[in-house]
Amino acid sequence: MLTAQMGLPERRLVGAVLMVALCAGLTPPTIAQTPTRSVRVLVDGGAVQFDQAPVLTKGRVLVPLRGVFERLGATVVWASASQTVLARRGATSVALRIGSTQASVNKQPQSLDVPAVLVGGRTMVPLRFVSQALGADVLWDAAESTVRITSRAAGQVTPSPTFAPHPPPQTISASNPGRNPNWRPAAPVHVTYTEHFASGRAPEVDLRPIIMRRALAVRDQGNRGTCTVFATTFLIEYQRAAMTSAHGSADALSEEYLNWAGNKATGEDSDGGFFTKMISGYETWGIAPNASMPYRSTYDPKHPATPSTSTIAAAKAMFPVRYPFTILKVWDNTKGMTPAELQRVLQTLRSGRPVATGIWWLTNFATVTVDGVPLLKDYPRRANSGSNPPMFDGHSIDLVGFYESRAFPGGGYFIFRNSFGPSFGNAGYGFVSFQYLRVYANDAVAISPPPWRSQRIAPRARALTGAGGQAWHPFAY
Repeated sequence: MLTAQMGLPERRLVGAVLMVALCAGLTPPTIAQTPTRSVRVLVDGGAVQFDQAPVLTKGRVLVPLRGVFERLGATVVWASASQTVLARRGATSVALRIGSTQASVNKQPQSLDVPAVLVGGRTMVPLRFVSQALGADVLWDAAESTVRITSRAAGQVTPSPTFAPHPPPQTISASNPGRNPNWRPAAPVHVTYTEHFASGRAPEVDLRPIIMRRALAVRDQGNRGTCTVFATTFLIEYQRAAMTSAHGSADALSEEYLNWAGNKATGEDSDGGFFTKMISGYETWGIAPNASMPYRSTYDPKHPATPSTSTIAAAKAMFPVRYPFTILKVWDNTKGMTPAELQRVLQTLRSGRPVATGIWWLTNFATVTVDGVPLLKDYPRRANSGSNPPMFDGHSIDLVGFYESRAFPGGGYFIFRNSFGPSFGNAGYGFVSFQYLRVYANDAVAISPPPWRSQRIAPRARALTGAGGQAWHPFAY
């Protein structure tokens, strides 16, 4: 037990953190701190209230120990003689000494960019380092000035493995039949409808306001089979907008380029394909601005759109470090999401990251309204036999929000972003029940959480270079 090792009484941080100056008659170290611009901190979707505002020093957000650690379920002990804070969560222990840039995790030394300090009588610690050291995922939303922390116990699941840097193309075999031979692209649906949430039925997570502020317009795939291309491009655009100033149509990325890159990486010559194909293309060739390779209304495999050498070079340079992806559900069009896979999706959305998923679609589009929410109509799998099934494989969408309640089929509903343009649903967005995805979700992917975000990936980093040419990374925390 941590207390026995220290020889000190154990206490949970339920009151104010002890001041070093009073503990040992010592003068606490001080460094220059700047109040943050109203930074919000969310732990598992809930806001953390601080009696001492977070501070920003050297591009890192420091927060009082109490709020975040309590929400993560950590036990905190103060060793006054050594001016050290020790935290334990499960089998993980973290030690930080006030004023030192050296820390330890499970007795292994770790270096910090900034030390723990005292501000207003509160012990302030680097939020990102400590949260991740205690087994949490941390996401910085620059547009919202919000730090989203997700404890890995929150969803009661273990995250799926991430893709390899260059995932191989899928091999079609008896054990991996690949795309359903009866697969066909979904014809665009241009039917508008609006939700009218009943009291208490508004979504728990809704990324649409963030998407609107980042000016990430809903685009139309037309009569091509490129829904997966559009869904993947949106994930990359959303992440790029969170970490840079790339907002709006002028900074839109090219679905046409990603479609070319997917074919180039896998040796295919088809329109659209699996998420693994698009991700492989992005990892190998990057993705170009839409202005340099606009989307075409048709695809000709004999004469496909091909980027220039300069466009390819610019695409690679735009993403010197590619965003890695995580598989939340491995492709299988005979089974929908398991409860664990559904929880992975909810946990990802709670952390502020949208999820792309391939699903079965409706032969004749229809919705069923439940408590003011127009949900996609679905049918049991046994109904999809015969010559005129009501559903088919399929279509790809992006999940951007949800609400959990037994009032809805399967225990809740998702908000999804479609690729049929703004004339679908409510300005391009629709709703689908948990039950639908439990039965008809083929696969699901998302951009991975940290630690890769510590790398300098902003394409406009040169504009943020300080005196002496030293790069300042404003997205670290």
